[in-house]
Amino acid sequence: MESFQALSFPNEAQGRMNSGRALLVGDFGNHYMIVFETASLLKRAGFAVDLVTNNPVSRKLTSIDHFVFVDNADDLPRVALERSRETTYDLISIMDDFALMGIVRSNLSDEEKLALLPVVAPMDIRHIGSKIGLSMVLQQAGVRTPKFAVAHDKTELNEKIEEVGFPAFVKIDFSGAGDGTFECNSRTELDAVGNDIHIWPVLVQEKIEGYEVDLSAFYQNAELVFFSYST
Repeated sequence: MESFQALSFPNEAQGRMNSGRALLVGDFGNHYMIVFETASLLKRAGFAVDLVTNNPVSRKLTSIDHFVFVDNADDLPRVALERSRETTYDLISIMDDFALMGIVRSNLSDEEKLALLPVVAPMDIRHIGSKIGLSMVLQQAGVRTPKFAVAHDKTELNEKIEEVGFPAFVKIDFSGAGDGTFECNSRTELDAVGNDIHIWPVLVQEKIEGYEVDLSAFYQNAELVFFSYST
């Protein structure tokens, strides 16, 4: 039995000329408002919007032209890829970290993953959803970052802190919104964190003082379309 179903929603946008077609893919969890806002924005811009998701709440969105519901989140990458092959899209957007990591960790080939992911080469896949991968990519590109090291277990964590020094952050490789990030100012705090961590490897990163700055950019086909800067 297939693990997904597809529904089409007629709306006032259908039948008129659209400026493009977009495919949104995601799990969303309790953050389904992000797909509502994104789909509404794209619709106002003239896009036809299709959605592949395992979140049934999104079925109610009137801004979606074609809704594909997937029972099992593990099937999202395969179903999204099939959808992208059936229809020509001007924009494919993976809407949340769990969907991104689902694609990265799936058994799709690198070529198939690149058809969905916001990167252009197989070597770029490694930094998606990975603090360790991003730190390494930035280092190799010559971009200055806080000192960092990678620890694969508690013993190595105690060794790597010698390279980074205190104060430092210990970060679970895949996490968001501050979850899985621990500040350590002493060996005692580091030992406590090491005892609580059950997912390895982790990023050990120097804590630095400064201002928080947000740099957000939108690229398409490896070309910068728009960026914003805020403090």
